[in-house]
Amino acid sequence: DGSSNPDEEGEGGTKKRNADYSQDVDAAHEKINVEQLSKKEELFQIRFIVHKARKLAGAIQSPLVRIHLDTKVLRTKPRKGKNPRFNETLLFSVTKSEAELVECPVEIRVIDSAKSIQYSLIGLYKCDLSIAWVTKDKNLFFKWFALSNPDEPQDGLTGYINVSIQIIPPGETAKDAPRKRDDEIDRSDNVFFPPGISLQPGRFIVKLFNGEDMPQSDKKPLSLFGERKQNPEKEEIKKKSTLRCSSYPFV
Repeated sequence: DGSSNPDEEGEGGTKKRNADYSQDVDAAHEKINVEQLSKKEELFQIRFIVHKARKLAGAIQSPLVRIHLDTKVLRTKPRKGKNPRFNETLLFSVTKSEAELVECPVEIRVIDSAKSIQYSLIGLYKCDLSIAWVTKDKNLFFKWFALSNPDEPQDGLTGYINVSIQIIPPGETAKDAPRKRDDEIDRSDNVFFPPGISLQPGRFIVKLFNGEDMPQSDKKPLSLFGERKQNPEKEEIKKKSTLRCSSYPFV
């Protein structure tokens, strides 16, 4: 029919980029030497730990997470609210070669189970198992995935889902997820964004105009903000100062 498949081979036998995948997936594939991967089919266990979601968009009633791995589908139990905690493990068994496994498609969907199928999608993220394959021991722990709705692209990001992905080779057992503080997980460099969307810093500007009755025990009150001039009745900041800091939408 003349249509092209993003997974078809291009000129010279090189694989065309899947337009549904982000640059993070492309970067993972660049680290993999496919020629060194086994072509023998084996039984792998793929473990998804769904930790939590944040800032889900819309009038959310009963969100759940549905993981699509190749042709198989598993889902969590429904939760409540826009920032639900799931803490559920979904375990898949797949028989593939290593070369096939790294390209096994993954789709992480967050849906509102209280709504009809037509309107239930909150957002999704598409990738493949290469993003876990290239990590230490093939364990991608506590990764944030930014969600979008391809049917409503004008909505932009529709939330974030925190998931761990583990590839368990034959004869091996799953490793426990390491204990991490929230501030170690909720980092701007720990987010995978869908194609066409990237992280942009937001800037808060705080303008400090004046200060009075500063403690006399402090020899240099507000010295970080600018010069000061002495006054018998008050300490006053001589010039307006501006503080700048960066913030990110999911934190």
